[in-house]
Amino acid sequence: MSIINRIYWEYLESASMLKIARGLIADGILNGAGNERWHTSNLNQILPNEKYIGDALVHEVERFP
Repeated sequence: MSIINRIYWEYLESASMLKIARGLIADGILNGAGNERWHTSNLNQILPNEKYIGDALVHEVERFP
């Protein structure tokens, strides 16, 4: 399971941001900047990000009739 999948899975299981961050720290997982410390702000940037959610459209143009 990827780190992103883990974050979403725990979030959907109703884990708090603080609990998720503490779990990542406890497991020695580095954040995107390569730091050992996770902050809730890291998670707040990941969760709504379209790249991770899957809503991003690549080179798509919406045309209206």
